Amino acid sequence: MKLSRMLSALLSLIAVSCGSVYTDSMNPLYNIPLPAFIRVPPPYSAIGIPDPSFGNNGTVVMSGSDFGYALGMFSGINAITIDKQGGILAVGLVEYTSGNAHMVLMRFSNDGRLDPEFGISGGYIIADEGKHDVSDSGYVVKTDSKDRIIVAGFRPGDVEGAPVAIWRFMQNGVLDLSFGINGCVMIQGIGSDVTPTWDWCYDMTVDDNDRIITTGFTRNIYMEFVMFVHRVTSRGISDTGFGNDGAIVLDRIAYGEDYVRIGVGFSVITEKSCNILVSGISGNLAGNGDIILIKIKNNGDLDKTFGKNGVIISDGAARDGSPGGTDIASDMIIDNQGNIFITGKSQNIYGDDDMVICKYDSQGMPELTYGQNGIVVSDGAGGVTSSDDYGVSLMLDNQQRIIIAGASQNSVGDIEMILWRYDSHGSLDTTFGNNGIVICDNVPKSTPGGIAMADDGKIIIGGSYEKMPEVHDMVIWKYK
Repeated sequence: MKLSRMLSALLSLIAVSCGSVYTDSMNPLYNIPLPAFIRVPPPYSAIGIPDPSFGNNGTVVMSGSDFGYALGMFSGINAITIDKQGGILAVGLVEYTSGNAHMVLMRFSNDGRLDPEFGISGGYIIADEGKHDVSDSGYVVKTDSKDRIIVAGFRPGDVEGAPVAIWRFMQNGVLDLSFGINGCVMIQGIGSDVTPTWDWCYDMTVDDNDRIITTGFTRNIYMEFVMFVHRVTSRGISDTGFGNDGAIVLDRIAYGEDYVRIGVGFSVITEKSCNILVSGISGNLAGNGDIILIKIKNNGDLDKTFGKNGVIISDGAARDGSPGGTDIASDMIIDNQGNIFITGKSQNIYGDDDMVICKYDSQGMPELTYGQNGIVVSDGAGGVTSSDDYGVSLMLDNQQRIIIAGASQNSVGDIEMILWRYDSHGSLDTTFGNNGIVICDNVPKSTPGGIAMADDGKIIIGGSYEKMPEVHDMVIWKYK
């Protein structure tokens, strides 16, 4: 995708400036979309098989032609959640011409059918439909305390560049015109007002006061791409009680003023106190990337009691702590004890990527009894060791077990979607799938975007698959 190539070029420049060699495996956008909302499901324990009552033997596949865009070559789901009525909300993009796409929000029933009462098109709504001079996308979907639907992504603005966009919809899929301007908030120039500005959202959460927090990357005055956190009120106005007019820019935070300043936030969540946790990637001195976890107070200040002055850096998760390679956090959650779980990927000593889980307590200290010194590593889930594995999205089930949706390479080199389930000690749960792992090969060459627990306790995943070279369709899976 365009953004992935853009960030590849960015990381390449950083690597060169540090005397390193860049490879695509360093790219945090290498098939890593965005996280999903967590619900508390009923007491049901999935065993990891497709649910035949959902769609076609557990899957629903949709292409651009299902939305009236026969010329579109790419459609995909970036995130998924469950609303208070038990409906499955999915957000992503659908391409209407080559290289141009619109955000699409859908609502499915528990059997995989589009809800005909939702939106204005019988189950879905497309942002800016009919405006073929704009291109936008939705990266994450959540609901607030009133079950209004919040979507965050990007949408072109009046100034050259790519601003953050936040849409709010009523339960029936109609834009909430009381929010922002005609139901949408545009946030541009977070790091700098030097044009063209770049403000890209990867994740969003809603706190207990229905304030909306986004993270991703922005471009600062030095033309560097750095991590940001931004908060708007429930009315869609930048929250002046947070940071600088609603925003904080997290550059130079990991390694001081003298070196690489790149940073991308891929996941943001809030604690009950409305403190904010954001994780992602930060450039390091070798020109690679490290997992970074930051805790921010309700007013936008770093929480200096957490980790080391509010920051945790993890380098070498798949290398027994040895530095080198690139580590990326793609998603995180908090359990009912306040423990923090992060998933993503880490480059091992052979140069391949492994799926990793890092667990920290509420103070930012590694939970040493979990896995090996607080870290779990998975390699070869697709059946081939020394292949690339990565976690994309994770959730907790009703027994506080971690379920991760990610991907791994199979024996012919294709990417397959993978589900892992781990017990409270960090060991694979052998009652799930094949010794704790499910290879979702009923739809080949597929990657997940988000994961959620349905009201019936079953597992819902949204993503995309490669239908043919350069052609991708969106997919929803349901496992019981």
